[in-house]
Amino acid sequence: MKVNRQMPWRPACFPNAQIAPGSAVETGNAHAVLDETWMTGIGVIAAGKILDDLDKYLKPLAEK
Repeated sequence: MKVNRQMPWRPACFPNAQIAPGSAVETGNAHAVLDETWMTGIGVIAAGKILDDLDKYLKPLAEK
């Protein structure tokens, strides 16, 4: 996922936020995940979905 360096999605509370050199955003390794799972998910089902996301997005990085 390539992210626009101008950060149109930047929250209003962080108007001067910068992209850190070498960060996931800068290297194109930022991925969209479900807010409902990552922020409000509770219990075994949510934990399983988070682990599924991690496996999906981190495995290719480990194989590089």
